[in-house]
Amino acid sequence: MHTLLFCPNCQALVRPNEAACPSCGRKRQPDERVTAPGEALWQARLPGLARGRPALSDGLVLFAWGTPSSGGGISAFDALSGEARWPAVHIEHAPVAGPLAQAGRVYLAGQGLLLGGSLVCLSLADGAAVWRTELPGRAITSLCLEDRRVYAAGEDGLVYCFDSQSGDRVVGWPLHVGDSVVGLLPYGRKLVAVCKSGAVTLLEAHPTGAHPAADCSFKADLTSPPILHNGTLYCGAEGGLLLALELRSGHLRQVADGFKRLRAAPACSGDAVYAAGYDYCLRAFEAKSGRPLWPAPVKFAHSISSALDFEEGLLAVGVHRGQVGIVDAASGQPAEPFAFPEPVELPGSPRLAAGTLYVAGGELALALPWHLGQYAWAADFERRRRNLLRSGELSALAGFFASKKAERERFYQQAEADWDELCQPEWAARLWEGLHTEERRAAEAWCRAAEACRDQDARRAADCYSRAQRLYWSLDDKSERDRCASQAARLSGGPLLRLEPWNLPRLMQGKEGEVTLRVENHGNRPACGLFFKLGGPLMPNDGWKVPQPLKDGSYYDITLTLTPTEEHNPVEAQVEYAESTAGELLYAAHRDFVIQADPSPIVIRKADLMLSKVRVRVTNPHQKVIFEDVMAFRGELEVDYAPQAEGPEGIRPCPRCGHVNEVKAVFCVRCSERL
Repeated sequence: MHTLLFCPNCQALVRPNEAACPSCGRKRQPDERVTAPGEALWQARLPGLARGRPALSDGLVLFAWGTPSSGGGISAFDALSGEARWPAVHIEHAPVAGPLAQAGRVYLAGQGLLLGGSLVCLSLADGAAVWRTELPGRAITSLCLEDRRVYAAGEDGLVYCFDSQSGDRVVGWPLHVGDSVVGLLPYGRKLVAVCKSGAVTLLEAHPTGAHPAADCSFKADLTSPPILHNGTLYCGAEGGLLLALELRSGHLRQVADGFKRLRAAPACSGDAVYAAGYDYCLRAFEAKSGRPLWPAPVKFAHSISSALDFEEGLLAVGVHRGQVGIVDAASGQPAEPFAFPEPVELPGSPRLAAGTLYVAGGELALALPWHLGQYAWAADFERRRRNLLRSGELSALAGFFASKKAERERFYQQAEADWDELCQPEWAARLWEGLHTEERRAAEAWCRAAEACRDQDARRAADCYSRAQRLYWSLDDKSERDRCASQAARLSGGPLLRLEPWNLPRLMQGKEGEVTLRVENHGNRPACGLFFKLGGPLMPNDGWKVPQPLKDGSYYDITLTLTPTEEHNPVEAQVEYAESTAGELLYAAHRDFVIQADPSPIVIRKADLMLSKVRVRVTNPHQKVIFEDVMAFRGELEVDYAPQAEGPEGIRPCPRCGHVNEVKAVFCVRCSERL
């Protein structure tokens, strides 16, 4: 019952539609597939109509198929991938009991159109026939494996016994136990034979033959195959009764009534018994008292015809018209039934094993996830069982497949709440980070994860703070970024680098200038593997590595030669580092700054001063006006310039009227104001 949401190798988020981890490249395994609602894990075509319940053994799932008119056979598929392990094996008769698998072999009973049939033993390795024996009399109804022997019983009331290795009939068998046998079950070192009339016989094998050991009865005609649980037989009887017969004492009691013909074999778990009739309802009762365990029966759209199967708190049922249902055995909450992808009237009995539901109907064999793709229902199921780690996974998967944004948000928040309640907020952090749209939520979750484990595992907490630091860098949250960096360095006892502009002079546009950055180690250990990255309009996005470590208490200067193109030139600087040469616990220090650059100066040359009037427009208060090869200018000079700003070199604006005077002037030539 495993679902893959996070890579088991690197714990990165793996989306349901991804075949491999986007972080480390690990490929999904066959048992880690995630299916969409209404989708099967795999499906396979059978050569004939499916019959009975599938069998599981040695990584194989076995399906019997056939009809009395055309014979039958058995097919074997890989339980995980659905690939055929060996070609379908054809037998002369249609399967009526089995298949049963044990010790590398599979056993199957078949029946022809007339009297007589066969018992076949095949090898699980390649499907080769090991032995075959004829079965006289009427149709076989039950098959049982016990203590290196194979038992078969049929409508003629005879119980046969064969050696499982050779197929030889054991001396003293068959034994007549009554009328048609509807159930043959192992009971310790004994065998229980249940007849349709309600008679129950305990059989015990002896070296010289066999004889009945004890007799008891249901005292009613039976309508369903029996099951044996904790020494008690449970079976449906005429009149819509569910009966229980204790084998040791012979005590018979009625568990429940009011059913509409119980045809499907019941299921038991602990002190609960589950039964379904032709009234489309599935019910649960306390085995001893008969008290209902659910507030109301589970109602299906059609009648339940197959035997019930139970595993890990789940009930699997086959429903008429090609449906398979899953029900929470504790609460009675059903998932939405799965419908076969093609018309099927009567699906076979399902088999739940290792989180996979195997079922066949018509000529189609299916392997389904245990939740049938109903992730929201599955999350509630695991939450009721207090398995919060898996309930969070399943809620997140429900969010992936949700069609509306509000639903996705609700499922993701539920997943985060489950993981927070489990004190595992790093799972929520990986989820938000993997979505690539919730960086702030991811950073906050990483901080919660660090706080949750800082007392028990300081290095783990430091790693969480380091992850949060990188996310806050992308969010441009400098205060949280620096806080996380300091916490990571303090908890790990490692290095702590700070990146600061050391020399940022005012440069001139279009002219090269030097800028110095300083990296200081304020931590307790040397910083290794320094890798610098610079970005911005003036910087390439490439980086370079400093091979030597930066000791604690020391610094490293970076001198950059730049040619600014704008008045304000943003620069993004980042240095990544680790506390060892192995690169463990990667940290980062960031700094954003702006390089100011003045515009190019306005040059007034001698040729320009041949005119009696020169007009200069200065767009920036830091832009200079330079007189080239001229000692003094006696003509009229007009400069468009902001009076409140500091004047450019070479001219002096009047504070009263704003008239531009020569730099050597003492009084304004327009208003005589002293300059």
